[in-house]
Amino acid sequence: MKLVIQGDRIAGTATDEHQATGLEQAVVFAPDDFDLSRIGDYRFDGETVRLPVVTMAERRAQALAVAMEYGNAITARETSQWAGVEPLSWTQQRDEALVVKAGGTLSAFAVLPGLAEDKGVTLAAYADDVLANAARYQTLLRAAVSLRRMATEALLDEALDTPEKLGAAVAELKVHTDELAARLLAGAA
Repeated sequence: MKLVIQGDRIAGTATDEHQATGLEQAVVFAPDDFDLSRIGDYRFDGETVRLPVVTMAERRAQALAVAMEYGNAITARETSQWAGVEPLSWTQQRDEALVVKAGGTLSAFAVLPGLAEDKGVTLAAYADDVLANAARYQTLLRAAVSLRRMATEALLDEALDTPEKLGAAVAELKVHTDELAARLLAGAA
């Protein structure tokens, strides 16, 4: 198999019989260990096609990004159940629910009375629902923040000096985070 080169990247593949047409920068034979599934990762340095060397610092940063995505996914599991803009109002709803539960008066711009009316429940019952949902979300948020803190400390540790150690550390963080979220949710129930 040949590789069609544009700049320092592989633009595509060609048969062994393919000859450069002048439109390509170069056409070169693929290395014996070429992995087509990673075609976008390879670079051409003017002579050879190879995968770039990834330093351990870069791998640690990548592992940290994976852990952050996992933490974001934890909270997204909750927020994805709601209309796109609704989670943006959760802080306001919680604050209004606290006013209702304390026997205070809501402003003319409060959203809770209309939402309670739309649902066909009393304002007090709706405030209870909002506070229960807020507690659940805050519990999941706590697990996600815990993951971020642990990941920032653990994954940037230079003692994680092989890809295998990094992978194991990410897997351990995910398990710990899931267990923490489950414990916190059980305690919030």
